[in-house]
Amino acid sequence: MTPIYNRLIVQYKDEVAFQRLKERSNMEVNKLYHMEYEEGFPPKSLSPIERRMFNTVLITSSLPTESNQALYESLSEDPDIEFVQYDQKYELFAKMPSQSTTKWWFSAIRYKRSLMSYESLHPVKVAVIDSGIDHGHPDLNQRSFSTAVNRRDFTNLIWSNGTLTNPDGEPIPPSQPGYNDLHGTHVAGIIAALYNNTHTVGVANNAPLMNLRAYPDPTEATLCAAIRYAADNKARVINASWGTRIDASNLNVGSALRTAIDYACSKGTVVVCAAGDDGVDVSQYVPAGFDNVITVGSVKKGATAGNYIKSESSNDGARVISAPGVRISSLHAGNNNVMLIDSGTSMSAAYVSGLVARMLDREPNLIEPVAAGAGPCNAADIILNHIHTNPLPGSIGHGIIDVEATLSNLPDLP
Repeated sequence: MTPIYNRLIVQYKDEVAFQRLKERSNMEVNKLYHMEYEEGFPPKSLSPIERRMFNTVLITSSLPTESNQALYESLSEDPDIEFVQYDQKYELFAKMPSQSTTKWWFSAIRYKRSLMSYESLHPVKVAVIDSGIDHGHPDLNQRSFSTAVNRRDFTNLIWSNGTLTNPDGEPIPPSQPGYNDLHGTHVAGIIAALYNNTHTVGVANNAPLMNLRAYPDPTEATLCAAIRYAADNKARVINASWGTRIDASNLNVGSALRTAIDYACSKGTVVVCAAGDDGVDVSQYVPAGFDNVITVGSVKKGATAGNYIKSESSNDGARVISAPGVRISSLHAGNNNVMLIDSGTSMSAAYVSGLVARMLDREPNLIEPVAAGAGPCNAADIILNHIHTNPLPGSIGHGIIDVEATLSNLPDLP
C-alpha cells in the first residue's frame, strides 16, 4: 500500500499555527472534521479531545511527489505542528471465499440457541464501516435503514475550500449497482442477521445497523470522517473490519485515526477492529495496535471435536481477543437464496461487535459518555473487563469469547 503523497494529515497546536499553514503556497487546507451537515461550526466549547480533533486538517498539495517529501519534512520540524502524516490507504481484512460450509462457530463461542431469541431492552446501534450492506436483504432488520442518517456513502467525499462535503445526498439503495457489497453484507449478517430460521443468526440479531460505505479504496481521512459521523449519530458500537500495516515512510500513520477513535470513545462508543491476517504482532498495524479499541483475532477448528486454535494467518498480541474467522457462512449481497463463505479477522471482529451490542443492550450504563471538559474514557478496556473468554492454544491474547458466560455475568447497574 502506498500513501497518497499529495495529501497530508496535519494536527496543529493553535490558531496561529493554522493561519501559518493557510499562508503556504501550492496547497489547499481543509478542516478534516467539518462536514456540511454540521451547524454552528466550530462549537463554542471544546473538550481537550474535541480540540485535538478539530485542530486536525487535510492538506492537498499541487506539488510533485519529491516536493511533497520536502513539505512533509518541513512540517515535521515545525514546533507548532503536533504530527504530520501521509494520507494512507486501508484494506479490508478478509480472504477469498472458501467452499467449505462446516458450521462450528456457534459452539466455539458458546452462543446457544437459548440465547439467540431475546427481547431487546435498549436497542444498540452498530455502525458497519465497510464496503456497504445490502440492506434490502430480508434477513436484516429493515427498521435499521428507515432513515437516511443510517445509510451514508463516504466514497464520494469532496475536500474543497476548507470544508468536507458529501455530494451523494441520496440514501444508499439496497444492492446499489456498481458496488461490491459482499464483504459488508457478510459482516452485517454475523452481527445482526434476524433470528428467523433461514440462513444464519447474528449475535445481536435485534440490533439496528448503520450502513456506512467507505470502500473501495478509503484513506485514513475518509475513515476518520466515517468514525466521527457514526459517533455523532448515536452508534454505540463501530465495527472496523479493516486496517493497514505501518509504513516505514509514514511513521505517524494512524495518528488522525487514533484521535477520531478517542472522540468516539468520549461519546460512549466502542470501536471493534479486525487484527489483520498476516500472522504478525498487531503492534505493526493500525488501528488494530491501538489501546483504545477492542482488537479481534481469528480462530479455526482444531484436530478434534470441540477443539479450537488460533488461525495461522491471524495477527496476535497481548490485547487481542479472538472469535471464529475461518470459512464462516453469512448473508450474501444481492442473492437472498444462498450463503457467502468467507474467512479472515474481518469475520472475527463482527462476532465481537455483536457481543458488545448485546452487552450494552442488557446494561447500557457499562459505558457512559465522558463529561464535558474531560478526556476520553477507554471504552475498550471497560468492555474487555466484562468479556469472559476460554483459553486459546497458540495465542498470547485473552482467548476466545464466551457469549454465554459474558451475558450471564454482567453486573446489575442502575
